[in-house]
Amino acid sequence: MTRLGGGELKGVEELATMEKRTAIRMLPGSRVIFRGRLHEVVSLKSGGGMDAPYFRLRNIEEGTPTALVSYKLLEHPQLREDSV
Repeated sequence: MTRLGGGELKGVEELATMEKRTAIRMLPGSRVIFRGRLHEVVSLKSGGGMDAPYFRLRNIEEGTPTALVSYKLLEHPQLREDSV
């Protein structure tokens, strides 16, 4: 599954987004790309409709936590490295 960059991502090539079946199996400690930066999954929340599961993340570099984030906004680090 891919999506075209939009909004603040204008001019950016297609990004590989995470598939739902992959997101459902992720555990705390897993690493993901969110907004172009490496994050670690702190916790997850399932349920809540089409955008579930949701994850609370921690920025690896800064240590700052995020609010709940839908899997649709996450990229898998290995997929991103392969596409560069």
